[in-house]
Formats: sequence, C-alpha cells, structure tokens
Amino acid sequence: MRVIIAAVVLLLFLLGLGGAAGWYFLLRDDGGVMAEKAAVPDIPTEIDQLRFIKLDAFSIPVIRYGKVDKYILLQATLEVVEPSARQRAQRLMPRLKNAFLMDLHGYFADRPVDKKGVNTRMKRVADRTLGPDIVKEVLIEGAFERNSP
Repeated sequence: MRVIIAAVVLLLFLLGLGGAAGWYFLLRDDGGVMAEKAAVPDIPTEIDQLRFIKLDAFSIPVIRYGKVDKYILLQATLEVVEPSARQRAQRLMPRLKNAFLMDLHGYFADRPVDKKGVNTRMKRVADRTLGPDIVKEVLIEGAFERNSP
C-alpha cells in the first residue's frame, strides 16, 4: 500500500512540475520582452527590401524544328550590392530586362532544357549591362516548364 501511495504522490509531483514548466515557458506574461527579442531581425526590413529587386516573370518559348516546343516560365530576383546600387539598377531596368530576354531565348534555343546555371548566366548579363559591382547575385525563385499545346 505504501508503494502505491508513493507512486501516486510522485506522479502528482511530476504532473505539477510539468504544469508549472508549461505555464512558465508558454503562458506566462512577461510583458512581451521575449517576443520582442525574437521578433527583431538582425537586418532591418527597410534595408533588406532595398537590397532585393523582384523582376517580372520571364516567359521564354523554346523553339525546336520551327515550332514552339515548350515554354519556360522563370521568376528571378536581383540582389544588389548596396541600397545605392538599387537606383542604378532601377534606372536601367528596361535595358536589363531586354538583355535577359535576348540571352535566355538564345540559351534555351540551342541547349536541352536544363535550368542549371541560368542564374550565373543572368549574373554575367547583369554585370555586362549595369556594370560590375552592382548586382551581387541573381536568385531564381522559380522555374516552370510547360509543354506547348
């Protein structure tokens, strides 16, 4: 009988300890201090948004044997070196988009459809068009392939 009572007391003690720990870590109101520390990013969002330029999606038809074989839809984002470089990239954006489209049409026309290495190729085009030390990286967010109807 003593063993059963000791086991019940131990079980109740462990349940109470678990409840106290759950309250302390999950339900305790500490004035939002812990939440504020977790919510503050290392880089302010204004600076972070100034470093990235989201481009419109590129739709590239892949032409084989005189007809459109498939379409490649490419979504890309430019990462600029610093926020001041963003102004130069925005000012020359029509020229850059045209250079990207011309290069991507040629890239997918004479190669098998392979999306590897597209970002390094687009980085070289950006460096040629905007100048070196403007674009840090070209990030491919999505590449989709659709067969022609």
